[in-house]
Amino acid sequence: MSDAIVFEVDPTNRITSWPEEASEVLGWERRAVLGKSWAELLAAHDAAGNRLCARSCALHAMARAGETIHVFEVIAADAAGEPLRLFGRAEPLGPGSARGLRLVLWRDRRRGSLERRRGEDGPSANDRPGSSPLTARETEVLRLLSRGQTIEEIAKRLGIAATTVRNHAQRLLPKLGASSRVEAVSLAIRRGLL
Repeated sequence: MSDAIVFEVDPTNRITSWPEEASEVLGWERRAVLGKSWAELLAAHDAAGNRLCARSCALHAMARAGETIHVFEVIAADAAGEPLRLFGRAEPLGPGSARGLRLVLWRDRRRGSLERRRGEDGPSANDRPGSSPLTARETEVLRLLSRGQTIEEIAKRLGIAATTVRNHAQRLLPKLGASSRVEAVSLAIRRGLL
């Protein structure tokens, strides 16, 4: 997969558009995928092995707040069951994402996998369950993000400015070695931080 595949899903993750390139690369014909959940179709998991968009979907929660998820890692399978490590981008299709998401998936050969970028020296002290590099407030923000709350909802609940919540969310990403909030939630759960 050298070029990006772009397709759209409705607010329930059902595929509403499927380009010919997606059929060529992933093996599913358009008529067979329309109306199906993209995450189930691709057997999509995050880098930590958690199913993407299984019950609640952080991608949609962030899109409802008008936020684009710039890069997240997807472990998937094509129609033949061959494993794929992809990167993704999720963009809201309109204000409040009532129309769903545009998903862009690609294999990034330049950067390699997130694991390689983080190093292969084994787990760090921050990878051990229970040890947290996060402040109490960052942990609180991450916990509320994991429940699908928007930045504005978190700000209201904590009695702080939305900009402050965004800053906390941004600062916790490098501390966890995550490239998106979705991945940060996944890594925090895996490490027993939430």
